[in-house]
Amino acid sequence: MENQLNPQESEPTVILNNAMKKSFFEMAKWAQILSIIGFIGIGLLIYLIIILFSGFSRFSNSMGGGIPTILISSFYLIVALIYLFPTYRLFQFSKYMKEGLLESDEEAITLAIERLKSVFKFIGVVTLLFILVYVLIIIFAAVLTSL
Repeated sequence: MENQLNPQESEPTVILNNAMKKSFFEMAKWAQILSIIGFIGIGLLIYLIIILFSGFSRFSNSMGGGIPTILISSFYLIVALIYLFPTYRLFQFSKYMKEGLLESDEEAITLAIERLKSVFKFIGVVTLLFILVYVLIIIFAAVLTSL
């Protein structure tokens, strides 16, 4: 446990060499591309919600059944809102990292790393939740098939 950071000790200084700066800058560029694609995806999802809510509600009412479009629209809205968090944090990582590297701003680089950490934390929590849901589905299916 000697490698853990002690807040009372002075912080070690890390100097970024040119190869590290180049790699971080490239990471920031790719993060920006991925975040822009994510924002476009969220926009398309919201467009789909509008279409579902307005157009298909008339169609489903005339057909007399099915899942209410308000439920489907609500589900997609929740998905869009959940997807917004990591996309925005990834965009912030890109912005702060580029700023920090171009201006040699340690605080901006720290903010960038914190934003990237939150993206990974979010992905980890969502992954664990999906694994939990899969396990519950398997247990539920096993119980139902044994009846």
